[in-house]
Amino acid sequence: MKLKTYLLALAALLINLSCEKDDVCVENDSVYVNLVFYSAEDGSTAKSVSGFSLIDLNGDIIQNYDNSTVAAIALVLPTSETSYDLILQKRTEVNGITINTNDTLTFGYTPKATYVSRACGYIRSYIDLSTSSTNNWISEVIVNNPEINSNNDEHVAILH
Repeated sequence: MKLKTYLLALAALLINLSCEKDDVCVENDSVYVNLVFYSAEDGSTAKSVSGFSLIDLNGDIIQNYDNSTVAAIALVLPTSETSYDLILQKRTEVNGITINTNDTLTFGYTPKATYVSRACGYIRSYIDLSTSSTNNWISEVIVNNPEINSNNDEHVAILH
């Protein structure tokens, strides 16, 4: 009887040791490009934007910030492309007339996919980030770090 108990305990121990740890992905580590708005007069002073929309080149609104003030935007760049164009439209009221002022912001980058695990799959990041823009209401666009691998950084400063 004792032999059966020992064999059963040994079998249970071997089965338990052969199990793999659960492969659970707790968080999504893919990064976004953080755009932060600053004053053109003093490039270190934050300056929010109101009456603002992000529009694709087809004229479709991606995000509308009509009734809010925006200090920063987290932007996902397509990983199937190496460049991305975006229209930043600012609306102002002059004598009861709404005036739309558009600037086209172009991102150049190399997407990078890093395998994490079976549960998490791949995470995206970007390297070699560069930007250019028209200068209607945006004075300057500065890339703070061309390697985008963290969501905690300010990647692009937009002076207006």
